Amino acid sequence: AEAQAPAPAPAPSASPAVKGVSGVKLNNYDEPAAP
Repeated sequence: AEAQAPAPAPAPSASPAVKGVSGVKLNNYDEPAAP
C-alpha cells in the first residue's frame, strides 16, 4: 500500500493544480495548452 502512494505522485504533476504552483517549471508543456 505504501508503494502505491508514490506511484500516483507523478500523475498530479501534470495536473492543472500543480501548474499553478510550479508555474511553467515542469508544466511548460501544459502552459501553451492552457491559454
